Amino acid sequence: MLFGIFNDINDSKGRVKKTHTLRVRCGRRSFHLQKSRCSACAYRPAHKRDTIGSQKKTTTTDHMRYLYNVPRRFLANFKEGTKAPPRKKGVFKE
Repeated sequence: MLFGIFNDINDSKGRVKKTHTLRVRCGRRSFHLQKSRCSACAYRPAHKRDTIGSQKKTTTTDHMRYLYNVPRRFLANFKEGTKAPPRKKGVFKE
C-alpha cells in the first residue's frame, strides 16, 4: 500500500528513516507519514494553518539588539566606518 513511500528502511535496525514527505498543497516536506498530517498547512482538517505565521509579524519583547541602535544611526544617516571628531576642551561656564 504505502511501500513506495517507505523505501528508506535501515535493514539492520528495521526502522523507517523518513518521517515526513512532500505535501502537494503547501509544497513543503512536512507531511507526517504515520500521522497523515501536514505540520505546515495542517492538511486533513478543513481549515488551513495560516494564522500562526501571521500573528508573529511584529517586533517582539526580546533583546532586539539591532533595533536598539537604529534610531541613533538614523540621525547620522547610517554612516559607518568614520572616526568621531575629538571633543573640544572648554571652560565650564555657569
